[in-house]
Formats: sequence, C-alpha cells, structure tokens
Amino acid sequence: GSNKWLMRFSVVQNINVFLQYIKNNHPNAVRDEMVRFSFLDPVNGCIELITNKKQELPYTGWKILPHKRPLLLTKKDADSFGSHYPIPPYCLVTIRANLTQYTEEDL
Repeated sequence: GSNKWLMRFSVVQNINVFLQYIKNNHPNAVRDEMVRFSFLDPVNGCIELITNKKQELPYTGWKILPHKRPLLLTKKDADSFGSHYPIPPYCLVTIRANLTQYTEEDL
C-alpha cells in the first residue's frame, strides 16, 4: 500500500507564538525536533530545505515531493509572523511511502 503525508516547513522568530499557533490551529499535528539557527545575513538572510541531495542512509520506498522549488524562507518572513501576519510562513512538502517489504523503516 501507499501512504502520504503533508509536511509544513516553517521558520519563525518567536517560538512561543508559533507553538501557541500550532496548539490553537493544528492540535493533532505531530511535532518533532525544533532546530535553532542564525541567519548569516541579518537583513536579507534566508534558509533553504534541500530535498534533492544524495542521502547517506538508504531511503527505498520513500519520495519527497516539494510543492515549490526552491523550498526557501527568508528572515523577513520569519520576523513578520506574529507581529504582522497571523499565519507562520511555510513551504509544503508531500512525503510518500510505498509500503513493501523493501521499504526502509525510517526516512
């Protein structure tokens, strides 16, 4: 069988406002590790999620399908959430698993 999930890649300045947004708007969302980082350029910085790089671990049975390319969010996007925009900036990614005996357990 095949399974499909929709993932939102978000970057925000204020994690507390973001966690409250998730609690209020997506109470069943599965959350995992949150990563702290700094923009190299404090004015025009951006972060990109790379999905087409060769992986070190096997990924048999899995596909990552970005809804747009590049999967890029800017510092301006991150700074605007909570103060100017009620919805956090995000990029959508569909993750598909073709579940067979050969599918890797984890992506």
